[in-house]
Order: sequence, then C-alpha cells, then structure tokens
Amino acid sequence: MALGAAFVVRNETSLQVLALQGQPDTWNLPSRVNNKAANNNQESEEITKELSETTDDTHSTNGTQTSNPTNNGIIKAYQVSAGDIAVRHFHRYDGVVIATKIHGPHQFSLVAQSLCLLQKAYNARMNYDILVFTTEPLLKNQTEELNRLVAPANLTVALDNPLPGGLQQLIDNLSDDRRQKFLKRCKVDSPENLTWWSQCPGRLAYNWQAEFRTLHIWNHPALLAKNYQFMLWMDSDGFPTQVWDQDPVAHMIAHNLVILFDHFPQGKIQGTVRQTVLHRMNKAFNKTLCKLEFAKKGWLRSTFGTLDECLKQYVTIPLIHGFFHITNLHFFRREIVLKWQETFLGDCFLCRHLDDQMAVTIPAAILAPRRSRDMRRSGLNLKVYHNGVMDGQHHERVGGFIDYWKANKNKFPEAKDIVPSRTVDRFVPIVALRLSGRISTTAWSPQHFA
Repeated sequence: MALGAAFVVRNETSLQVLALQGQPDTWNLPSRVNNKAANNNQESEEITKELSETTDDTHSTNGTQTSNPTNNGIIKAYQVSAGDIAVRHFHRYDGVVIATKIHGPHQFSLVAQSLCLLQKAYNARMNYDILVFTTEPLLKNQTEELNRLVAPANLTVALDNPLPGGLQQLIDNLSDDRRQKFLKRCKVDSPENLTWWSQCPGRLAYNWQAEFRTLHIWNHPALLAKNYQFMLWMDSDGFPTQVWDQDPVAHMIAHNLVILFDHFPQGKIQGTVRQTVLHRMNKAFNKTLCKLEFAKKGWLRSTFGTLDECLKQYVTIPLIHGFFHITNLHFFRREIVLKWQETFLGDCFLCRHLDDQMAVTIPAAILAPRRSRDMRRSGLNLKVYHNGVMDGQHHERVGGFIDYWKANKNKFPEAKDIVPSRTVDRFVPIVALRLSGRISTTAWSPQHFA
C-alpha cells in the first residue's frame, strides 16, 4: 500500500539474475490468446462499458473516483480529487517496477548510465524494483555493478527469450509457413546464415526488441513473479538531466490512467501499413480508429468510423513515443488487448514495419483515450534527454549529450561527477572504463556514483 514521506529502507541489497534458458515450460513463446466464446463475451461487455465512459473527450475527468478495479486495490490508500493538476507529492506504491532493455554486454555502459541518472533523479527516494531485460546474458561483474549503482533498490536482470538456442531456435520454433516467409524475406536458406545483426530488412536485434515490447513483455515471468501492476519504462539511452520535483508514478495512479507518456506524437501509421493496421484493428476490436489527436487537457481524442470510412479518409495515425512511459499492466494484459497484439503481428516474424509504438498506442486510443495522457500537457516537466532532444520535444533540441552535460551538469549536482565518453556521443560511466581495463581498479572511486 502507499507509504508517506518516510520510506522503508532496506539494509541489504537484493540481486537476482533470471536465467530462463532450459526452462521453456515456464514461458511459452510466442504466447497465444485463448479465444473462448465466454471470454470474448465478457471482454465485449467490459469494452462497451469502458468506451461509453472514456471516448467523450468533451468531458474532463474530475479525479474523484472512489475505487479502481484495474489495479487490485493498489491505490485505495490514495484517493484524491486531483483533477488535471500534476501530482507533486511523492508516494511509494507496491506493484511498481522500473524497466528497460538492452541487447547484451556491449550495451552495459548505456544502461548503467541511464539507471545511474534515473537513480539520482528519482529512484533514490522511491526504491522501486528495477528490471533489465537483455537478449544475451550480461557478464557477472556487469550485473554486480548495476546492482551496486541502484542499491538499495532490488535489481533483476532477465533474459527476454526463454530459448537456449537464441535466434536460431526462435526461428526453428516458427510454423513452417512463418519460417519460410521469414527466411525468404531475409534472402537466406537456413537460420544458421542469420545473426542478430543481419538486415532483412532492418537489423534483427532491433526488430526483436520491437516484437518483444509489442507482445512478449506483458506476461514475462519476471513481471508476473512479483505481480507488478505498473511499469515505468525508460529506454537505455534515455538520460534524466535533473532531480524530478514531480512524481510521474503518483500522477499515473492518482488519475487512474492506463498510460502516461512523455511525448506524442512520434512517428505515424501511414501508407500501405495503415491499411494493414486498420484491417487488423477492426478484426481485434470490431472498431476502427480513423483519427487520433490531442484533446485540450492532454489526453487522447479518438475519432472512430467503419472500416470503409476510415480507409477512405486518408489520415495518418500519430503514435505515442515509446522511449519513456508508464503503463498499467493490468490493462495491457486484458485478453482483448493481447488479442490485438497478436492480430497486429499476424504471421510476420521480426518485421520492422510493425513496431511496439503502434501496438501500444492503438489499444489505449480505442479503449481508454481519456485515461491516456501526455506528461508535459499534464504539468509534468521531467526533462529526460533522448536522441538529442529533451522529452522528445523536437523544438527543444540540445545537441550531443557530451556538450550538453559540460554546459549543464551544475544544474544536476547530484550527478555532476559522472564522466562522459568521448568515443560516442552517449553518457558512459567510469565503471565501464574500469570493467574494460581502460583504467585500473585502483584508479576508480565510488565517489563517481555515491
């Protein structure tokens, strides 16, 4: 339940490495939705009710709900009449996890820096559990270093697929039809001719992270094991640049949202992909989204029509930026949403044109547009650097992070001793140099991350 200003501080740290290789029975990939008629009827009734409550964006929410059936009572201790005001009070809740993803050991420096800055900006006060998904196992000393950087928060490093054979076994496990289509697209005869770095088209490692975040993440054992209900996602190249004076998780829960995102729009559904997505959207939801935009208070405004009407109205559909958002896991685990994720992917394996931003945006826009809000327009200004801009705002370009940090690190004194890398325009901590042997162990001091 919610805690007040005083937090329970653990005296010991907890380190877990979730290695799922050799345990395929604990996680069947890809998962398939059970489409029993009874479940479909129940979902249909729930959706009809929720659509009637949420799609009229001319009526503002008032924040006076007395119960929240979607998060198993987590917020019962914190019922407020928040209206549209940004929540500034910091409350620690059970059922919250911070998550990110990398491909493997070569990206350790990236995730270490991101988590270190997030710890300084926010999680040092909250001590939420942290979950790092990785396709290839990290080295033991890398995992230990991450654990030390985020202590006393609990850290779990989890493999994002359960198969010991990696990419080749994922391909072998496909149906004959899907496997042949995939190999033909990649212009090879055998899975042995492919690596995660193959282009067919798009780098397979990147395509896998998009498919993972589209479908497989929601019922991953690492999330289910502790019954997490809310997930704060930040890409491993997202870098907080200040101590947060607002609590996005408390804002999410107080307003009973299904998603709170840092930026909209980023990318759009257009061209032939739009036609495909509209057809699959209609199949999954029996409803078609013709247009998506902002309402005045920062939530989504959805315009619906028949499939034919939406196909004729050539309007691109903008997308929620995936680099930083908080999601209600109960919502994204609903059977109708999982049905959408699978229908959305279809028989295409590791396809670049079907990405996680589309998969996450559409159910929020169709089922709960007024419970899907933008941080900035809700009064939260957290200033997270990503790809040269702040909070995804293209009019707030700040250039490379090294130069930005030199000029602005005094604004974030809690992290000002961190040393940037000159090899790439990313933030690389001293610990990465020590692990790589570029500086000696004796030359490294904990004060860099103290």
